[in-house]
Amino acid sequence: MLSGIGLDSEIKMLDDTNKLSKCVQIARLYLEDDDAVNAEAFINKASFLVTNSNQEVLNLQYKVCYGRILDLKSCTSILCYLSN
Repeated sequence: MLSGIGLDSEIKMLDDTNKLSKCVQIARLYLEDDDAVNAEAFINKASFLVTNSNQEVLNLQYKVCYGRILDLKSCTSILCYLSN
């Protein structure tokens, strides 16, 4: 449901920190649901915003999500390799 929020068009009044927060929050929720593909889409949106962020906690949450996505992608690659 949160992914339906148009962060780019509908909520232009949000500053970059709030947009980053929402993207990370949505990515975390997708990761909790084991949906790395959609989580990666929101982390990619967040990657454009995190460079200007000075919020240490939010930046750390972004890095944790990004790391989990990379880990899941790596595990998927290994499983595909082993299954062949």
